[in-house]
Amino acid sequence: TAVITPFSAHFDDSHWIEIAQESPFLLGVVVEVSRGLCRAEVAGQGLVCDIRGILTAEGTGFTNIVAVGDRVLISLQEENRGLIQEVLPRRSGLARADSFDVHLKQILAANVDQLIIVASWRDPQFWPRLVDEYLIGAARNNLKAILCVNKVDLAEGVAEVETAVAI
Repeated sequence: TAVITPFSAHFDDSHWIEIAQESPFLLGVVVEVSRGLCRAEVAGQGLVCDIRGILTAEGTGFTNIVAVGDRVLISLQEENRGLIQEVLPRRSGLARADSFDVHLKQILAANVDQLIIVASWRDPQFWPRLVDEYLIGAARNNLKAILCVNKVDLAEGVAEVETAVAI
């Protein structure tokens, strides 16, 4: 049984290309995931891909096999269709606790470089606790975090916004 691996911070594009060149498969980047299927980009072309049944997240601490941003090895099945043969090691990721199995995590995005948190000041109301959760998630996953607060023109004054977002 094939297993996806946890994060390997030393991996980058050159490592993934080297692995792909040593295999009979194409290197792709997952751009969309749904139940049992994903969309991957291979050399600028989008492919709808099935996920090979032997792939499992068991033993990785994650509930899902594939996430957006994953580098994958794909075999062509027919025009614009492929089969994910292998999920390559992830450089980084953004994960959250799974809703049902709290000892497991759901990976939201793989091979992430930074997290941009966009929040509204009003309409809807700024929610500091949610922003804090995203900042904690970024810190736990060693990601650079950027906070972008929009609709600040609806604030009583600039000081109000600066006080709320000061770290």
